[in-house]
Amino acid sequence: MSTEFALSRLHQSKPIAMALHLRVVPGCFASVDDAAMAVGLKPIGTSWEEVDRSNAEIVLATILGEYMSFNLPRLDASMVALSIREFLDACPADGRFFTNGDWGRGTNRGWMPATEATFDGGILALGATAAGVFWLEDED
Repeated sequence: MSTEFALSRLHQSKPIAMALHLRVVPGCFASVDDAAMAVGLKPIGTSWEEVDRSNAEIVLATILGEYMSFNLPRLDASMVALSIREFLDACPADGRFFTNGDWGRGTNRGWMPATEATFDGGILALGATAAGVFWLEDED
């Protein structure tokens, strides 16, 4: 299950963040934390917040639209839309979506880091036979 994402190619030639985690991996994971560790994130236990597909799109649009640390534009709207579509299309059809913070949804929830970066956020998708990660790390 190898998917090549346009954003990964862009990031290789012109980094868009300190780190980009963008892939789908096969496997059956017992928990969100197990899937997180399989894709390079830290387990954050009860701090994972499940969101529906629509809110997953909002999270991704927020973190792709501007840097988490500076509130400056990161990517243009067409690359944001393409990146979200490619990722969600590659995720398991039965996928459930999880994030680590508010990220533009207005919940005033704050966030819980899932990496060692100063700022990080994204979506972890968990299905019966695969997990997907779309995660960015930023530094100030």
